[in-house]
Amino acid sequence: MTSPQDILTQNILPYWLALRDPEHGGFYSQVRSDETVIQDAPRGGILYARILWSFAAAYRVLHRPEYLAGANTAKAFIEAHMLDPDDGAAYWSVTADGQPLDTTRPAVVQAYMLYAYSEYVRATGDDDALQRALSFYRLLQSCPHDDEDTNLHVMEAYTNLYRVCPSAELQSALITVIDTFAHRPSPTRFNAGHCIECSWLLSEAAEIAGENRDTLVRQLAQEAMQGFNADGTLDDREWWKQAEAVIGFTNIFRRFDDESARVIADRSWQLICSRYIDFTHGEWFWLLQSDGTPDPSKDKVSFWKCPYHNTRLCLYLSTKWHNQQQNG
Repeated sequence: MTSPQDILTQNILPYWLALRDPEHGGFYSQVRSDETVIQDAPRGGILYARILWSFAAAYRVLHRPEYLAGANTAKAFIEAHMLDPDDGAAYWSVTADGQPLDTTRPAVVQAYMLYAYSEYVRATGDDDALQRALSFYRLLQSCPHDDEDTNLHVMEAYTNLYRVCPSAELQSALITVIDTFAHRPSPTRFNAGHCIECSWLLSEAAEIAGENRDTLVRQLAQEAMQGFNADGTLDDREWWKQAEAVIGFTNIFRRFDDESARVIADRSWQLICSRYIDFTHGEWFWLLQSDGTPDPSKDKVSFWKCPYHNTRLCLYLSTKWHNQQQNG
């Protein structure tokens, strides 16, 4: 089980399907490293948006009904408990039984919701989901989002919305966000993981907007390369940074025929397969310690530990490989 599709379908998504909450709906939102499920843990808007995106994307690519069911489980909980009844903005968090907890509505949560709902539209063609996505878009256009991390997620969300609902207005809004990365503050707030994630997301966004940002795409990848440790891990050895390194450097290889980028991507993928994946219980470990073993203090599931980065990686590699096969 080392092909991306096998890891997705046998290791990642079954783990999350087993976390559905039969009492309150939705998914349990915290699992310790020893597999203890914290059933009353609060539920974050970002986590739920990422779960919805993951299952919707998996259903779009693989057409398995259990993945649509997983997407619908997340979507139903979001719509029942996580949205402000006045304007539909998503809350930061709710309790396990769906009561409002932290009702702040930061732009980054709306961006993730837009990303997730536009992916659900891609997977199903559902018009109600499209209207919900457009509502999140309007919320984002009306509130400030001027920090780098938020803009990164606004960019990926606008890119995904453009795939299902292109317009001149959205194209202009997307280009405006793209251009913020050409004028990043110094020093940048981005770590190496954000740099390589931004590199490939910017590449996709520019392509769909009809813009050329190849110089910046390569510059961001070069910045990320400075964050590799001697053992091949990236930065502080979190799982998501390793996943983004595979996608980002695969994109550099494919776009610019850069053989050194392919070597980095392959090395990062092999490291994931040998150290990050929990082949015993499922899912991936959050963080490796300096000796290469998983950090037992880090949860398997939490507000920030989700199926989004690793699902996206496996789908990216599977679909890219499929396209290569289709094109000979």
